[in-house]
Amino acid sequence: MRESDLKRSVEERLQWAKNQGQVLFLRLNSGAAYLPGKTGYYKIQLCPPGTADFVVWVKIYPTAHNDYWYIETIYIELKSDTGEQSPEQIEFEKEVKEFGLNYYVIRKTEELESILKG
Repeated sequence: MRESDLKRSVEERLQWAKNQGQVLFLRLNSGAAYLPGKTGYYKIQLCPPGTADFVVWVKIYPTAHNDYWYIETIYIELKSDTGEQSPEQIEFEKEVKEFGLNYYVIRKTEELESILKG
């Protein structure tokens, strides 16, 4: 599967989960954007290089052992079947995990399903 197709599929699934009240998510873009202004174009810095494709907040419901729910933060990087992480992406993954958060590289929409259920 091409990464662009995977992105579309993952975003559709996340939007469905958001509509059900299960998650919140943001599609993250790295690099810069140039927008027209009155005196020319101006640069807007997006996320730093290496930032994951999505950040997802999952609502974790109570269990028999507690009576409150909490939010789990997940970063998701999408790759095609043959795609590899850049050095910047590897560094971002390391920082996320050192902070105690979850980071996944997924290549198929089905992998997202198991993460959201997990």
